[in-house]
Amino acid sequence: MVALSDVPLNSVTWAAGTMACFALGYRSLVSYRRSANELTKYIALFGLVMGMAQALFALPPILTSDPSSLRTIYLIVELLVYTSAVAQAAIVWCLILRAHVPIYYATMPVVIVGSLAWLYSLPRASIEITDNFIKYHDPLLSTIIIGLMLILLFVPVGIYFLRSVGHQANLKAKLNSLALGILYVGIGLSTGGMELLTGQVLTPRLAIPDAILFVVLVVALLWPRHPSAQTTAAPTANSNL
Repeated sequence: MVALSDVPLNSVTWAAGTMACFALGYRSLVSYRRSANELTKYIALFGLVMGMAQALFALPPILTSDPSSLRTIYLIVELLVYTSAVAQAAIVWCLILRAHVPIYYATMPVVIVGSLAWLYSLPRASIEITDNFIKYHDPLLSTIIIGLMLILLFVPVGIYFLRSVGHQANLKAKLNSLALGILYVGIGLSTGGMELLTGQVLTPRLAIPDAILFVVLVVALLWPRHPSAQTTAAPTANSNL
């Protein structure tokens, strides 16, 4: 067990992210079981897989500071992240591309490119622990792929949710749309851009703001709903979350 003073700052951010992703996955799963809405199914899958990835980011550094063990866990996390990217591609398809192409046009490129990037990084990825912060290093090719995936798969969805805020009829639905939109755009532009510029999806300067953003999303998702509240039909799936 690592001393409390030695717990990496990353773990705080990823712990908040774990709660946010599992809350998103749970809400979406409940909604899918009630409505069988295809979009909520993919959002639930994304939330649960990404929640597992962030939990593996958050918990092991609290238990051990061994670089070899943390590197192995990081490679497992990367595989989960690429898996969640496939679900995210399905979300993009549901919201934007459904009327134009079959779903595998959106998901198969992510499967192929993500698998190749992960295999390429297996012998080349490394970690560095400095000043209670873990820096994860991928080879340049994998870094570029991760950054572009984050931007291309998250920003369009974030814009969709932000545009849907005005179509919601009650506070909870508006709060959900706003929080999801900010989160998706933030992940896409901030972490995707940071990955391309620095090779890191998280930096010490962004750790606390990102953690706060995750906490806001948790509050939005777990905010008690009013049984009588009704939403408009425009944003088809988000109103059910």
